[in-house]
Amino acid sequence: MAVVVNRQTARMIRSAHTPDYDTDEWLIKPDLSGVEGVSQAYWKVVGDAVVEMTDAEKEVVDQASAPSPRAIHVDLFEFDDRFELAAEIPGIDSSDIQLTISQTRVEIQNVQPDPGLSTAGTVLAHERPPYDFYRAVDLPAPVHTDQVTADLQSGVLNVTIQKVDTTTQTVPIV
Repeated sequence: MAVVVNRQTARMIRSAHTPDYDTDEWLIKPDLSGVEGVSQAYWKVVGDAVVEMTDAEKEVVDQASAPSPRAIHVDLFEFDDRFELAAEIPGIDSSDIQLTISQTRVEIQNVQPDPGLSTAGTVLAHERPPYDFYRAVDLPAPVHTDQVTADLQSGVLNVTIQKVDTTTQTVPIV
C-alpha cells in the first residue's frame, strides 16, 4: 500500500482505497454492491473494484487477529550421533508439557494452558493470560523416537535425541 494524501481531507492515509478508512474518505469511489453486508475486514481491492475475500482469505484474516500461542525460543544443535534441543519454558511444571517426537520433528506444547484462579475470594485483577504455547521444530535427519531424554531445569527444557545411523557399508559376499 502506498502512502497518499486524501484530496478531500488533506490527511495522509495508507492507500487511495483501503478498508482501514471510511469509504467517504476514499479518493476512488468504486462500486461497493458486491460487498454489501460484508464486514470491511473481509474486503479486498482488486484493481478499482472492491470484492469479498474468499473463505481461505477470511480464515487467514481470522487467524492473524486471533490470540496466538506464546513463542518458545529454542536452540538446536547437531552432533554426529544426536540432536540436542534447548527450549525456554519459564514457570511451567514438567507435568504440564507434552513433548512429541517423530522421525524428523519435535513438537512441544502445554497440556494445561489455564492454571486457574482461586475461587475463595473476589478476583480484583486478572492480567496473566493462560500460558498457551506450541512449537514444532523440523529435524534435518531422522531420529530414534525411542532414544530420547528430556529434563526441565530452571525453565529450560533440554532434549537429547539419538540420530538414526544412515551410513552405508559394503558387505562382503562369501
